Amino acid sequence: MIILVSPEHPHLRLKKGGYTAGVCDDATKTIYINEELPLSFMGKVLRHEIAHAVLFSHDVLLSEQDEELIADVVANYGQEMIDIFNRVTI
Repeated sequence: MIILVSPEHPHLRLKKGGYTAGVCDDATKTIYINEELPLSFMGKVLRHEIAHAVLFSHDVLLSEQDEELIADVVANYGQEMIDIFNRVTI
């Protein structure tokens, strides 16, 4: 499930203080996204959080640093990968 929430929603609060743009909660199988993000940035955040969800769903255990790296690659280049895939004729 994907839920758009206010920027100060409790699920977006970071342990070290402040807020983040999006969160993937594996326990509830829910992605929370700040509803006030510009649509172009919201897509990037959603791709990032979906990458976390896929890793969680396949029990891929990585260091936090490696998991964030993969999620960032998907966020930054995932749409390009899909576009290329859609142009390929098999």
